[in-house]
Amino acid sequence: MRNKTIPCVIVLCFLFACSRKTAPEIPARTGTTRSIDVSATLTGDAERGKQLFGSSCKRCHGLPEAGQFSKSRWEAVLPSMVQKAKLEPQEAADVKEYVMTRLIK
Repeated sequence: MRNKTIPCVIVLCFLFACSRKTAPEIPARTGTTRSIDVSATLTGDAERGKQLFGSSCKRCHGLPEAGQFSKSRWEAVLPSMVQKAKLEPQEAADVKEYVMTRLIK
């Protein structure tokens, strides 16, 4: 019995590890949230934003694919994510520029 159990466990682990990982679906917000103007007077740099996005956002969750979220969804999510990532105003403007120009199809 033990001879068959170990190979079965190994095969199951392999199948689970190779399964496709998908980003969790973010539910729509229902209440009002405090809004932070990400880049009211700042001009963002998409290249710096891409680097920040990869390093700051990836710490807590996987990175989304281009076109995964709509512009309105990004506008709703970015302020709270900027706050959680503790980005400076210029960094926030850079990330917003990257998201709005490169991640929305």
